Amino acid sequence: MKPRNCTLLTIVWVLALSQISITVNSQESNYQTPQDLIEYTYRLMTFDAGDKPDWSIIKDLFIEDAVIVLRTSRTDMSIMNRDGFIELWLRDYDAGLKETGITEEKIVDRYEVMGDMAISYVIYSVTIPDKDYPPQYGIDCFHLLKQNDRWYITSIVNEVLRPGVDPPQSMMEEFSKYLGR
Repeated sequence: MKPRNCTLLTIVWVLALSQISITVNSQESNYQTPQDLIEYTYRLMTFDAGDKPDWSIIKDLFIEDAVIVLRTSRTDMSIMNRDGFIELWLRDYDAGLKETGITEEKIVDRYEVMGDMAISYVIYSVTIPDKDYPPQYGIDCFHLLKQNDRWYITSIVNEVLRPGVDPPQSMMEEFSKYLGR
């Protein structure tokens, strides 16, 4: 092989490897702070009609033994692990979300970081595009853990905001402004 061809081949390999490194580092950078992890989580939970979320990336947000507690009706809470959480999303996806998509938007968030652990409270809205019902509001409480230079979700406890269930006082004013009250 001519020296010029070797140089060109080396440049192509270096560029290819640097692109792989950029892709890996850009994904990992989503987990460098608790705020980045939570922001990325809500982006992953939002998708357009016809799009399919990457369930393996969603699964990677959690530690293996994560616990998720979701309000599943006005009177019931469901407790599940990360696989059960993804199974619930898959059922909802197959039951109609693949045709409509879904939007989960962070409205107000608060963080407390103490070393390698953090707590985050997020008031969010959920809307289903092209459906005639108003946004639904809820609050997620995340417990986070930093391991191997990145943050993971260890647990989520979810509650739906409704009459008699208000956001924490520390978030009430900002949420009221969002609602225009």
